[in-house]
Amino acid sequence: FGKPIATQTALEMDIGIGVPIVGFDDFEFEGTPKLSIDLKTTMRCPSDMPDNHKRQGALYQAMRPEHKIMFAYVTPKKHAIYELNAIEAKELVEDFKIAAKRMKQLLALSNDAKELATIFAPSYSSFYWNDPAMRSEGKRIFGL
Repeated sequence: FGKPIATQTALEMDIGIGVPIVGFDDFEFEGTPKLSIDLKTTMRCPSDMPDNHKRQGALYQAMRPEHKIMFAYVTPKKHAIYELNAIEAKELVEDFKIAAKRMKQLLALSNDAKELATIFAPSYSSFYWNDPAMRSEGKRIFGL
């Protein structure tokens, strides 16, 4: 891609929730169109861009519409580069806006984090809760 023309460029977008959505573009390259690359270092190279990275890239696409958005995954042994689909990016940004607005509505219900926690009942079958300390903390917070 050549030498980057910028690194760690601060990006910002207002989606109408009272706080800006902020990100940092890892590398920007000159070209037509300009190129934005986000670097991901990992131990296992994915065969496709994970959903959370697609969502991040979609926001960057909305913040930098004149850029092509790509993610570079680098492991100690290999690398892969994936380009975000612009049509999928638009859909993901709309989904993100809906989720953020609903989160704002939830947070407007109370200023008390403990009260908000009573609204949820986590599923401990998820691998996120496999760690005994995490599961214990979840039960303490959620009361189940």
